[in-house]
Amino acid sequence: MNTSRPAQLRRIAACTAVALAAGALLAGPATAAGSADRPHAAADRSVPSLDARPKLELPQGAARGTFAAGADGAAPRYDFDADGQADILYRAIDGHYYIARPHLGIDDVELTLGENENVDYKDVIPVGRVDADRYGDLLTLTTDGRLSLYRGKSAANTDFTPVWSGGGWHGFNKVLSPGDLTGDGKADVLARTHDGVLYLYQGTGSLTTPFKTALKIGGGWQYYDHLVGTNDVNGDKIADMVARDTTGNLFTYLGTGQAAAPFKPALKTGTGFGIYNQIVGVEDISGDGLGDLMARTTSGQIYSYAANGSGGFKARLAGATGFNYITQFAAQGGVPDFGRTELLARDTAGTLFWYYSKNNGTLSKREQISKTGGWKDARITFASALAHNNSGDLLQIANDKLYVNGDALTSGWNIYNHLVGPGDVSGDGKGDLLARDKNGVLYLYQGNGAGTGFKTRVKVGAGWNGFTKITGAGDLTGDGRGDLLARAANGDLYVYPGTGQAGYPFKKGIKAGTGYGIYKQLVVAGDLTGDGRADVLATDAAGTLWRYDSYGNAKLTARTKIGTGYQIYSNLY
Repeated sequence: MNTSRPAQLRRIAACTAVALAAGALLAGPATAAGSADRPHAAADRSVPSLDARPKLELPQGAARGTFAAGADGAAPRYDFDADGQADILYRAIDGHYYIARPHLGIDDVELTLGENENVDYKDVIPVGRVDADRYGDLLTLTTDGRLSLYRGKSAANTDFTPVWSGGGWHGFNKVLSPGDLTGDGKADVLARTHDGVLYLYQGTGSLTTPFKTALKIGGGWQYYDHLVGTNDVNGDKIADMVARDTTGNLFTYLGTGQAAAPFKPALKTGTGFGIYNQIVGVEDISGDGLGDLMARTTSGQIYSYAANGSGGFKARLAGATGFNYITQFAAQGGVPDFGRTELLARDTAGTLFWYYSKNNGTLSKREQISKTGGWKDARITFASALAHNNSGDLLQIANDKLYVNGDALTSGWNIYNHLVGPGDVSGDGKGDLLARDKNGVLYLYQGNGAGTGFKTRVKVGAGWNGFTKITGAGDLTGDGRGDLLARAANGDLYVYPGTGQAGYPFKKGIKAGTGYGIYKQLVVAGDLTGDGRADVLATDAAGTLWRYDSYGNAKLTARTKIGTGYQIYSNLY
């Protein structure tokens, strides 16, 4: 397996190490001279060896050779090699995309998406046959809302270039294609806004203008944390969809074939689905021509659910384990995360160490990514994905200037004692920066999407000096927006949900818990569990590392112990 990361990750290898500061306090006070006032280049690190990538195999009992819809079923949405059977596209921890063809039992094929290697996609969406050829086509979505169509090609060609692109899709937190919803033989797309309004984009059959003007389906869809396109689950050749609510109930929405009202009333078809961090529409596993589901637990265990023909699903079948290495399935149902999934640690000597997420709630072994003592007293933090890639950016204040990945931007930053990079909080799909001055006033700096500059600051509000910790790196509430986590002096913890509006980027704080004053370090480190929501790490006086998962509604789960020995670190980011 090729374990090197893509060019965009190698480019910011340094910052990823320090990267985990995304959303931590500025580390270390400024001094008259020395490391704190000396600008650093980005910390050097080598890409760690990744876990072995097992072959994606069918669950026991599933019929090999019939992974996709048969002659009587709807055409698969993604058929890479045009053999009439659905394939699975995914992104691995190494950042590369692979195509799995488990019905053939062969090694996965690596796929290059697009001409610009410096872009990580927020989501990848199998859309079916947009035109009349035999190959499944793909959509990619960037963080700033550019949706691009890639025409399927033969198995001999794994390098794709877009044939259409359109902007403005950053207003949605989920984009998916269940298949043909209207019965006209053309692939359709659904898109949901952050506040739960669902829209239908009917397919046209044209590669140059693939979708018609949006039709509003209705509101209330924010109560689902998963929307999963399944193609046809009941045999009428009209696409269907399943949805999971935040309590783990599963509902099936059968298609009507009518654009104005594409779904029948919801059917409750399952309970207990909250154990899965991703639910994926994988076409036909059982060989009966009906769309089936695949689900993955946080530990990486795979299960399959075959359709029963009436909108529900049969008892699950257990598959292989170890699939936490997949960070993104195409056709997965959850709200996609973007930003960072790493932890940076600085010991008392000023040496930086780096941990990457294993996508199962645990961290890798540490890697030293700086010279011993090289960052002592440096004022550093890490902003979550200021550029259009899925890695954070190292920030440093030195000599009154702000440095991003070692490059000086502007002056006047000594007035701030706290920087936070929680992701996009202004609603334009670009990573933003928050800065708190000595009087406790918080300001928003909207990013330009390249990590090279910011718009004029906007005052968020006063009184933020009452918090001993302000941190953030992604979505804590499940709506796809960047949020803040703040700890008060009495140990109470508050979540400030993002609004997507630059003028007032956060809603009123929601109390998430008490007793968090026992922790020496507290940091939001991005999505560590593969469910698309950011998770919180904390260390106590004994050096135990604890993880708190977010599960929507600004609430955190009970803590889970994931490490020891962290008392050697003076800062975590």
